[in-house]
Amino acid sequence: MTVLGIFGSIASGKSTARRFFEKRGFFGIDADAIVRELYEASGVGTTAIAELFGKFFLNEEGSVDRKKLLAFLVKNPDRLSDVHRVIHPLVTARIREILADLEPSRRVVLESVYFDSSHLGQFVDFLLEISAPRDACFERAFVRGLSKTAFDFFWNRSPNYQADFSVVNDGNLDKFEEKLSELFKVSRKRYFRKRWWRF
Repeated sequence: MTVLGIFGSIASGKSTARRFFEKRGFFGIDADAIVRELYEASGVGTTAIAELFGKFFLNEEGSVDRKKLLAFLVKNPDRLSDVHRVIHPLVTARIREILADLEPSRRVVLESVYFDSSHLGQFVDFLLEISAPRDACFERAFVRGLSKTAFDFFWNRSPNYQADFSVVNDGNLDKFEEKLSELFKVSRKRYFRKRWWRF
């Protein structure tokens, strides 16, 4: 099994890149989608957040109110590490289960912001960094309803890992996918090894 991890700043194009590889046969995993599942009513993530901060951050349905939690973390950034401490192990455990159910021959693309070696980093064979100009990322995030304050919060806390591949998303979608296509071609070659490529 080969696992390609995709990371990058907020609204840089990570999900677009993941879907690109999914369309070409990769099994896709979205870490944020797993967090959403963990935050559902009666989810283990919901229980963890309630134990950490209290039920104030749960909505009427009993799931985590992510907007309320984000607003709290923006005002109290020192508490973000507490959220990571309880949620990252849960995400790691769920992804381990997913990978264990796949055929050994499968190629997997895993999208996440975080690839610490003690968590998701342990599953990854190659890391792809997606980057984009700050202004472009902000415009995309703003369209999604994210405030500038929240955007700055995420942008300033984007982790930086040693990537094997780097794709700069500084044009339109066609140009971005052209660069991803070049990377996909490389990934199909026998010489696809640990080395640094920039597209």
